[in-house]
Amino acid sequence: MFTCSKHLYIRIILFFLLLHILWLLITYKQFISQKNNDKSILMNEPYQLLIPQTCYNICQLMIKLPKTNLIHSKFIKKSQKLWPNFNANLMTLYNINNELINKGKLKNVGFIEALKLFKFNCVIFHDVNLAPINYYNSYQCDELTKYMAIHLSVGININKFKLPYKTYLGGVLKISTHHFITVNGYSNEYWGLDIENDDDFEKRLTITNIKYIHVNDRIGQYLYIPYNSKYSLQSNNLKKLLNRSNKNMNSDGLNDVSYKVISRSDLPFFTHLQVLIKQS
Repeated sequence: MFTCSKHLYIRIILFFLLLHILWLLITYKQFISQKNNDKSILMNEPYQLLIPQTCYNICQLMIKLPKTNLIHSKFIKKSQKLWPNFNANLMTLYNINNELINKGKLKNVGFIEALKLFKFNCVIFHDVNLAPINYYNSYQCDELTKYMAIHLSVGININKFKLPYKTYLGGVLKISTHHFITVNGYSNEYWGLDIENDDDFEKRLTITNIKYIHVNDRIGQYLYIPYNSKYSLQSNNLKKLLNRSNKNMNSDGLNDVSYKVISRSDLPFFTHLQVLIKQS
């Protein structure tokens, strides 16, 4: 009698355990299916090409966005799906000058102007042509950001979702306001150069003993979206710029950026700035 009851009890436990395993498998398949569907939407829908350019978080977010109400509303809806706690003042920053791009200088300008408008503890510098595809990549000013810079775009599809090299900090970088001011922002000298400006910034962090980390490559995944840019791969002064970055850090950056705000439009969900920066 006791033996029969014991076997029955074990069978009941195994039955419920099997049901639980089946439930986990079904839930996992639904989760993967939803993520793949979202990734497909991200690639195929035109408005998904509107990618955040710079995020000021508690939370302030700078993006490059056409002045179209329909596209803007769709972007907001998708952003809320990617980041459930999406609560941001949006800012677009546009350089009206037609010269070579200077991303470092534009980031400095955006940071300075944002300080006049918003209160924020950290900033996320975000390349316009990178689209995040992982829900768990944090765009929040978390506790870790107080102590170190966090590189978010570790894996990009064109690089097979692998980091190009260990000290690479380009693409998407989250850093506290205090640390960004400590390193005097980005250099203003890298005209038409992209990665080199990020390498210079990595040197600034190292010099000031500010640590940085890369998020897990399974989390920091992004899609690369081709676009026309004015980056030049040639520069006779590149080696000189990188070699003297240590010496010039305190005089080249936030405290030495010249620009002019041409116009400012305060719209319901974002602020649009047109600025003028010139190559000296």
